[in-house]
Amino acid sequence: MKKVFLSISAILVSVVGFAQANVSNVEQVGVFNGAMVSQVGTLNNSDVYQEGFANFAVVDQLGESNDSGIEQYGDLNASYVAQEGTANTAFSYQEGVANLSVVTQSGDANNSFTEQYGDENWSFVDQIGTTNDSYVGQGGYYNTAVTSQSGENNFSGTLQIGDVNWATTTQVGNDNYSGTIQLLDGNVADTNQEGEFNYSWTYQLGFGNTASTSQLGTFNYSETYQIGTDNTASTMQNGDNNYAQTIQLGDAHLSAISQTGIGNGAIVYQSN
Repeated sequence: MKKVFLSISAILVSVVGFAQANVSNVEQVGVFNGAMVSQVGTLNNSDVYQEGFANFAVVDQLGESNDSGIEQYGDLNASYVAQEGTANTAFSYQEGVANLSVVTQSGDANNSFTEQYGDENWSFVDQIGTTNDSYVGQGGYYNTAVTSQSGENNFSGTLQIGDVNWATTTQVGNDNYSGTIQLLDGNVADTNQEGEFNYSWTYQLGFGNTASTSQLGTFNYSETYQIGTDNTASTMQNGDNNYAQTIQLGDAHLSAISQTGIGNGAIVYQSN
């Protein structure tokens, strides 16, 4: 009995030792690709690469030096990463057909990067605490992108190039900054930052433009430029060193800015 117990202990020790060095690589090239990886604790890392047809991949890592990957090239892409604590980072790159990517990271040195090129792009990123950061990308067709970050050194990004664009970014606390550039087709954009060093910037070039920005407290500042077609824009900042600018050049302009307390300012220029 003692011998059995000792050998069971040895097995458990080796499993724990293995758990501390997690790594995973999956590589798939053609037809019904799939893949699922879940690693629970310590030096996690994962890479998945898929090439053609029914791609799919899920990675779920729980604690410590997380990192991920995932590249997918053609057909029914999807991708999902969820990492919970410590040095998170995640990367996702997709190329063509039914793209989607979702990244959710929970605490510590978050970071994310997603690029999607053609067809039904989507992307959602949600990072909750510490040195958040994110960039999305997207290329052509039914773009969407939603990013929500909650606390500390937030920054977002988002660039959408053509077709039915849409983007939303919500950051709640600390050193916020946003971005968002959408170039042609159905643009819309919405940005909402709640507290600390806010700054936002939205630039849309052509067709269905709309844009809205709302920042609530501390160093607010905002800019919005929309260049052609159904422009609309709104900016609402609530308290502290506000300033805002909106420039819309061609077509059906309209603008509204409302700022409430402390350093207000505002410039709107519309042309035709």
